[in-house]
Amino acid sequence: MSDQQPQRVAGVAVDATTLPRRFEQLAAAQPRAPLVVYGEWRLGYRDVNAAANRLAHRLIELGVGRNTPVGLCLDRGPDLLVAILAVLKAGGAYVPLDPHWPADRLRHMRLAANPAAFISRTSFVALLADGDGGALVPVVDLDRDQGVIAARSSANPDINLDLDQCCYVLFTSGSTGTPKGVPITHGNLAGLFAPLNAELEFGPGDVWTWLHSASFGFSVWELWGAMLHGGCLVIVPEHIRQDPVALGELLIDENVTVFSQTPSAYRRVLNNPRFHASVSVSRLRYLALSGEAIRRDDIAGWLAHSHRARLINTYAITETAGQLTLRIYGAEDATEEGARNLGHPLMGREALVLDDAGKPVGAGLPGELWVGGDCITPGYLGAPESPAGDSPAPEAAARFTTLAVPGVGVVRGYRTGDRVRQLEDGSLEYLGRVDAQLKFRGYRIEPGDIESALRAHPAVRDAAVALRADAAGNQRLTAYVVTGEAPPAPGSAAAGAAEFWPSLGAYGIYDQWLYGLMNAEPVRLAAYRAAFAAAVPGKVVLDIGTGADAVLARLCVEAGAAHVYAVEVLPEAARRARDLVRSLGLEARITVIDGDIAHLDLPRPVDVCTQGIVGNIGSADGIAPLWNAARRHFATDCIPVPATCVTRIAALELPADVRDSPAFRPLAADYAHRLFSAVGHPFDLRLCLRNVRPADLLTGAADFERLDFHGELQTTHAGSATLAITRDGLFDGCLLWTVVTATRGHAVDYFREQQAWLPVFLPLADEPLPVRAGDKLHLK
Repeated sequence: MSDQQPQRVAGVAVDATTLPRRFEQLAAAQPRAPLVVYGEWRLGYRDVNAAANRLAHRLIELGVGRNTPVGLCLDRGPDLLVAILAVLKAGGAYVPLDPHWPADRLRHMRLAANPAAFISRTSFVALLADGDGGALVPVVDLDRDQGVIAARSSANPDINLDLDQCCYVLFTSGSTGTPKGVPITHGNLAGLFAPLNAELEFGPGDVWTWLHSASFGFSVWELWGAMLHGGCLVIVPEHIRQDPVALGELLIDENVTVFSQTPSAYRRVLNNPRFHASVSVSRLRYLALSGEAIRRDDIAGWLAHSHRARLINTYAITETAGQLTLRIYGAEDATEEGARNLGHPLMGREALVLDDAGKPVGAGLPGELWVGGDCITPGYLGAPESPAGDSPAPEAAARFTTLAVPGVGVVRGYRTGDRVRQLEDGSLEYLGRVDAQLKFRGYRIEPGDIESALRAHPAVRDAAVALRADAAGNQRLTAYVVTGEAPPAPGSAAAGAAEFWPSLGAYGIYDQWLYGLMNAEPVRLAAYRAAFAAAVPGKVVLDIGTGADAVLARLCVEAGAAHVYAVEVLPEAARRARDLVRSLGLEARITVIDGDIAHLDLPRPVDVCTQGIVGNIGSADGIAPLWNAARRHFATDCIPVPATCVTRIAALELPADVRDSPAFRPLAADYAHRLFSAVGHPFDLRLCLRNVRPADLLTGAADFERLDFHGELQTTHAGSATLAITRDGLFDGCLLWTVVTATRGHAVDYFREQQAWLPVFLPLADEPLPVRAGDKLHLK
């Protein structure tokens, strides 16, 4: 594709010239115009272009050319901006390596991207060394090599550039938790600002802030938003980034017009009156938010000050080379529904909402957001189509797909993992994630990756990670750890081995670790979110057994419920839920009630009833009498969430080590002791098994019991099943677990999950029974 070939994006003219060429044109047209402000530094377009050219010529001498990755290990400052431009002018792709990130992550990024050269400073060179202390590849040290660089030409390098070339690589966590490199081409970025500029009218008079690490995709908006429109870039020093008063003063002093923040960072300035006083007399045009979900209070708090500056939100993803949607907030948006609305897809971005089978759904129905168009990046490093690799990348095949878009044709796109629904006006409403990922301060985080790292510590037996709100309502990445004897090392014989656990749900033996484990279960939460999105908007909801975190109640509010009655029988859990609801400002939407639903009266009938009580065996957890007692509160056609719960059963052969040495490991033993102390009298302990493998089963699974929450439940059940032995082995007992269907098409199979609710083990006898393939078991 030619460097000068014009493009159009749905009626908007797009300049198809590559980024460095567009910058060079501006530098020639307005050489003295201010480009960079950083403390006392004041650099114009000509100054920066000349410095970038000299460094680019040095990189070319070192062999940097088309698609060559170059690592940049520099602080956010003028040097980093010059280095970015230099790499692009040489034809390469810059790989930002934030020197303040953990060393292990930087090492993984280096190994994945395999840079042919580095640009750094003397103080950071050690971060680029291998195990023997030697540099992996040539390093351009901006301290040591000043003279060499200064002697190079300041003329624009005569290097052919085209839109298919890679211009940078950013890293993001995927479903495995391992950082994956995402190469972005010049063509991916060509259509980024044209549709945005059509709405926001950026120009040479705009002054943009640069607050975010170059390793974070939000920096692309900041850097190129300024440089491609002939504007000025104010690099915000670290000591000012965290200070609302100083930030407000900087807006005035530097005549800032575009100020960019993640929502979590924005909340640090939202309630500061001195910051707002500065904004009111500044030239600010836009406060741009991106990177994570925005809240109703974020919008209302800004609009309450009647600023001339507009509050805008851009939904952006690394794999789509930046911004996908735009929302400019008005007074009508200070609602839960307004906060969830991402706005309309930008021109040139095709958006479809897909069901679990990958088929588009109709307007108003929830599903996974798929985005297509020229913005879609080539894939992950290592994928065959990627400019930087030739080995297969399995996750790319699942994420990067082609679909037929009505009125457009077959388009290559990306499954975002975000759950949305498209409203009648074409805008997108965000409903959460379909996987385990968390969004925190703009970064995609894998909780399992953090949990594994915590469990590797010799003083940690187990861990669970989740996002929890603090007293001010701000999200905190929270880890719950159980200290004591360390788990087996990963890869050892006992790592991930089957182990016994006591069943705790029916006895109310919950603590913060168990609550955190349940609240972080991604498949369950995704299923409930899907059900709530379809059932609760504008409705009155009853949540039975809401727990200390009132998770289901809050998900209902997020989905648009008019009101939620959140009932909790455990007094301490109810108190904590009430405190949390109050801290989040949700008292008008959620009423926490302390008591047993069988003996409570509600102010009005409920349209939807949800509960998280059903555990590893449906009726055995006491759900039937509770559900039947709650039905007196139901309005006609009350919708149950979940809709059904099926208990499944299979014959089991215990792993030999578990059969030979049956015991609780230390963490499970702690809970067993607590359980016996709480009950206070002899009883039959229900055993659960963790880490059961499909290979341990002797039969396929059969339905043993079915609960349909659309009607009254039977309080006495005599389940039965016939099982056929599929292999020779030793029959130790039966395994039972539940499959909970929140709504049609969204089920949670707790044999596959084995996290919050573990399969139950029913032993047959002291000695196992030898069985052969073809034998039949009749169970009652």
